[in-house]
Amino acid sequence: MESEAEGFDLEEILYEFAGMDSTLGEVELSEALSVADNPNEVKSWLIKTSFLGIEIADDDFVHVEGETAARRKLKVAERLAKRLDRRVQFRIHPAFRHYLDVRDDDLHAPEIRDATLDWDAAIAT
Repeated sequence: MESEAEGFDLEEILYEFAGMDSTLGEVELSEALSVADNPNEVKSWLIKTSFLGIEIADDDFVHVEGETAARRKLKVAERLAKRLDRRVQFRIHPAFRHYLDVRDDDLHAPEIRDATLDWDAAIAT
């Protein structure tokens, strides 16, 4: 993560994700962020720096960079969750999983897509 953590101990926060599944609901995310003084601020920071992706369509996740993109996609995710009558889902970016021993619960489930990875592949070709 290239951005500076804003007013919190980033390392302490990241270690809270150690050993978790890569896909998190709001409850699991809240538990992981409970060590922070301002969990909502940390959640926003983790989203806008691509650590956490957001489900924007049923089983489709995207990782964004920047505050504007994060707010926009979070609004899409909230509307999806309301439409599907469930909570917002998040996904830890694959680049951080090995370091934190995060379980890749999404790699062997063909119905789950990471739109960010699809976009990266399209750019490379």
